[in-house]
Amino acid sequence: MATHLGFLLLFSLLLVNAYSQSCTNYPDTASTKCNCTEGLSRSSFPPGFQFGAGSAAYQIGWQMVIMEMWPLMHTIDTRAEFEHYVDVCFSRFGDRVKNWITLNEPWTFAAYGYDSGSMAPGRCSEWMDLNCTGGDSGTEPYNVTHNLILSHLAAVRRYWRYYKPRQEGRIGITLVAQWYEPCNVSNGDAEAADRQMSFFLGWYLGPIVNGVYPDDMIEHVGERLPTFTDEQTQELQHSFDFLGVNYYTAFYVNNTPSDPTKLSYTTDSQALTSGKFPIFPFAKFKLHIFSFHLTHFVILPWLACCNDQRIAQPAGSSTWLNVYPIGLKKLLLHIRDTYGDLPMIITENGNRNDLKTWASLPDDSSVEASLNDTDRRDYISDHLCCLHQSINEDGMDVSGYVAWSLTDNLEWCQGFTQRFGLNYVNVTENNNFTRTPKLSAEWFTDFLRREPEPSISLKAGDTIDSLYSTSI
Repeated sequence: MATHLGFLLLFSLLLVNAYSQSCTNYPDTASTKCNCTEGLSRSSFPPGFQFGAGSAAYQIGWQMVIMEMWPLMHTIDTRAEFEHYVDVCFSRFGDRVKNWITLNEPWTFAAYGYDSGSMAPGRCSEWMDLNCTGGDSGTEPYNVTHNLILSHLAAVRRYWRYYKPRQEGRIGITLVAQWYEPCNVSNGDAEAADRQMSFFLGWYLGPIVNGVYPDDMIEHVGERLPTFTDEQTQELQHSFDFLGVNYYTAFYVNNTPSDPTKLSYTTDSQALTSGKFPIFPFAKFKLHIFSFHLTHFVILPWLACCNDQRIAQPAGSSTWLNVYPIGLKKLLLHIRDTYGDLPMIITENGNRNDLKTWASLPDDSSVEASLNDTDRRDYISDHLCCLHQSINEDGMDVSGYVAWSLTDNLEWCQGFTQRFGLNYVNVTENNNFTRTPKLSAEWFTDFLRREPEPSISLKAGDTIDSLYSTSI
């Protein structure tokens, strides 16, 4: 037994080491970007186009309402509770708030909360052996999503009927989206890439545009996929004033058969992206390496990329954030080709840098490096270039862009270890959360003021006060 476990440990360590050395080849960055020959500024975009930087400060409300219902959202109908909650918001704040978002990234909640169990409420199938609180990864994600979609519909109907005529605002939903490229033109990878897009974005966009789930999901999930009544189908069609799109990354996709005896949302698409790891039932062991809990998951380096090449340069050490600006342009074209010409806002888009611990404070030299975040500046600039082309050349109906995020903030379970902020937050020094503008904040401010791109170097002692002395 000891020999067997020792072999598994050695085998796993070799796989982890191989993965860390794989996917070090990247395409020419020119092929991942759009070509803007002239410098962009705020005036490059249509009149009335809105710019901003996001914050998580006001995303807590619905989480507080459903906190006690999390373990039951796969079985109970939450529409009435959600409708009551949004009615309070509309009545109290509707005279000032003119753009409402019912749900932000419902995919993240359903997939990570009820498929992998990596986020609250931590539910997944027993066969995954991931120490979940119970669950069924083959049914619960779909039931939860069905519940969320109908809750969205209830909120939209209430706003349209009772508040929009006198408040003159808009209401929509924000969906996270990724771009997918087939690894090979053959082997079914192209169909797998389309299928993965249906399972990821179409899971929500299909119902709120067409009133039904995508055909790929109906075919592959079968009776486990809930259905809408005829009345719900009719009411769901175009049940939004605008669509919010959160875009960060892109992946290669391989066509990958799944085990019909071990069902889950992740494997139902039969599409393996470089952000997914295959599940092998024969590798039933638990391995603790540097506090990472690996169970059933075996990382195969040749499946983590395509022909020894990653789709794009990663953001720092990230395993999922591939810097692929042209993917935003391709994604918007896909949305129009599949769902029609929809009014959209890019509600999140940004780059990250990492710290080793939740509340680590780098030394002065590291702070200087963090403040001079040329990678974040370039990320935003390159994505704005592709967005500019989407609007001016492709005719996309996009009315706003929101960088993520205004300041470093709590990023899901990673806390302050993943920092997306335009402004640096000191989370340990006297616990006062001092904010200091990064290079990207200065650049974005100058961009909004229609000034040429600056060449500056920020100091750790610089403050945020002067940065926002003029409204943007």
